[in-house]
Amino acid sequence: MQTPNWLPGLFQTVTNATTLLPPECWRCTYVPPRCFTNPHPHWLVRLFPVAVKLKGGHADGAVLLPSYKLDLQQFLSHFDEVSALSFERPESYNRDLDGLGISLRGRIAGDWLQLRLLEHAPADENQPQIMLASQFFASGISGLPDGSAAQAAS
Repeated sequence: MQTPNWLPGLFQTVTNATTLLPPECWRCTYVPPRCFTNPHPHWLVRLFPVAVKLKGGHADGAVLLPSYKLDLQQFLSHFDEVSALSFERPESYNRDLDGLGISLRGRIAGDWLQLRLLEHAPADENQPQIMLASQFFASGISGLPDGSAAQAAS
């Protein structure tokens, strides 16, 4: 499957428009337009953060589910056209595309797409990203799940 030319730019836009989450914590999956044709051929793209397993220092072995804040204006400025934008919280989950998050239909570089920016990784994609504690905390995140502060590895 060929990667669309606009995908790296979209990925970079999302990582630039988010705070509190380094780019290494994001994953992207996509399906080409031949599989989705209603109302017209479009790409189906999922972007989501994954858990982080820290290596080194006081926090060695801690697994975090990072939080993030998205600058919607910066994010939306990357699209040629946005025909639908919504925040979705489904009543049930199929552990794939219907998690809590933002849904967008629009056009980018001439291609139509449906984008799901999910709160967290789907169950089949949630392998933790291993990061050095010093790298993770340098990105501005300083809390551990138990609420304590961690020291970056030296």
